[in-house]
Amino acid sequence: MGSSSRTRLVDTTVIIMMLNRIFLFCVLVPLTMSGPTLYKLDEEKNTAERVMVPVSSTVIPLSDLPELQVGFGFGVADKDKAKKPDYLKDIKLITSKNRHRFVAPGGVKKLTKEEFEAFRNQV
Repeated sequence: MGSSSRTRLVDTTVIIMMLNRIFLFCVLVPLTMSGPTLYKLDEEKNTAERVMVPVSSTVIPLSDLPELQVGFGFGVADKDKAKKPDYLKDIKLITSKNRHRFVAPGGVKKLTKEEFEAFRNQV
């Protein structure tokens, strides 16, 4: 009888220690991974503006998004679909499933110095 209560006490102690470690990990990792906020100082106005760093390269203009109406009902849904904006019609997304279709022909072309200079000056 004494040994079973002792094993339950040991199991409870181990669980509490593991929960403490998980809690400390969840609290300390975000603190160590966060960085300081960057500010741009304007000494003339005596103000500071926060420097915003973009985290995504995809921008969708709100004016180009289609307007859809959402409703509730038990009938059959209308077959009218929103028309795709013109700028999205010719875009081909390269995904892991279809990337074999977008393989560019490879190869190296030897350029003379004049051809290289002409190419470099184009850009």
